Amino acid sequence: MEINKVVLGQLQTNCYIIENNGECIIIDPACSFDYLESWLSARELIPKAILVTHGHFDHCSACKKFQEKGIKIYMSEIDNLIIQNSPRLFGIRQENSFKADYLIKDGDKLNLIGKEIYVISTSGHTDGSLSFLIDDNLFCGDTLFAGGGYGRCDLYSGDYEKIKNSIKNKLFLLQDGTRVFCGHGEETTIKSERELIAF
Repeated sequence: MEINKVVLGQLQTNCYIIENNGECIIIDPACSFDYLESWLSARELIPKAILVTHGHFDHCSACKKFQEKGIKIYMSEIDNLIIQNSPRLFGIRQENSFKADYLIKDGDKLNLIGKEIYVISTSGHTDGSLSFLIDDNLFCGDTLFAGGGYGRCDLYSGDYEKIKNSIKNKLFLLQDGTRVFCGHGEETTIKSERELIAF
C-alpha cells in the first residue's frame, strides 16, 4: 500500500490517495477536481471510492464531479446533511452539493482496494466527523493535528466536549505507533500527540 498526500486549495487541505494493487481510494478530495484528475491520470490510477472525513467544503468540494464520473462516495449521515443543507463556512456558502452513495458509521468495516478500512466516529469538529484506520495508518480529517492541536469547535455542529471525548477515548486508545494523517499540516503519531495533549 502506498499513501500519497496532495495539498489543495486556499486552506491547504490534505487530500490522501491510497494505492494498493493498482487501484486507489481518495480521502477528502478537497476542491480541485481538475488537478486531481490530471494527477491520477498521470499515474494511470482510477479511483474506486471516495471517503469523506467531514462535510466542510475544503474537504469535499470535488466530490460531486467525481460522483458524476461514477465514483462512489462514503461519509456519515450527519455530515451528508451538512453538505445538502449547505450552511456557510468562513462566510462562504458551500457549493457542489451532493448526496453520498453510502452512509457509514462508527464500527463499520469497509473492504476496498484489497484493504480493510475501519470507520471511527470522531465527532467534535463537526457532529458527523469520521476517521479511517487502514492497517496502522489513521486518517482523521480535522479532528487531530500534529503538534498538540485539534480541530476548532466553534463552526456549524462543532462541540468541544465531543472532540475531547473522540480524541481521549477513541484515538488515544490506538497503538502508540499509529501514524496519523491529518486534514491539514504534517503527519504525526498517536504516541506523540498523547504526550502533548492533556484534556
